[in-house]
Amino acid sequence: MKYLAAPYTHEDPAVRERRMAIFYHWDAKLMREGHFTVSPLHKTETANREKIPSDWVYWEQYSYELLDKCEELIVLMMPGWVESIGVQGEIAYATKLGLPIRYIGVATHYE
Repeated sequence: MKYLAAPYTHEDPAVRERRMAIFYHWDAKLMREGHFTVSPLHKTETANREKIPSDWVYWEQYSYELLDKCEELIVLMMPGWVESIGVQGEIAYATKLGLPIRYIGVATHYE
């Protein structure tokens, strides 16, 4: 299993929507290549429909539980990934676990 990380939180709903479109594109691409991916971002629809918080404080433990079961962290380097508390937390935890981390450059222009 591969953990797929990308930024999500932003005050502009259009930016969040674009981030999810990029996430889904890369998730599908990786799956077509034979990688089994997991991510808290797969829960975005549930969280939005049921008013579950979207902040790192809420999702931190969930993310760690997933990372504990993964063999690699894949980081989508879209705008906002460096500033993302969640992505940086996922990188730090994966590093602590000794997981390999793969960074994928994502060319976008929306922020």
